[in-house]
Amino acid sequence: MRISYNLRLGTWFNLGHCAWKMEHWREAASAYHRCVQLEPEHFEAWNNLSAAYIRLGQKARAKTILQVSSQ
Repeated sequence: MRISYNLRLGTWFNLGHCAWKMEHWREAASAYHRCVQLEPEHFEAWNNLSAAYIRLGQKARAKTILQVSSQ
């Protein structure tokens, strides 16, 4: 059901946003990763996922994520 799908996507994105605001970078990355699994075209989730990895000090991984997201 499409409504359920949208709720799950929105829930994961909001969870990532809340984790980001609390500076819980690993949890934010996990939530944004789930978003892009559900919706591979979700640009903002890809961007936020990359930014979370930068905050975790994993710049090479962040770069790879941005490269994958642009394909």
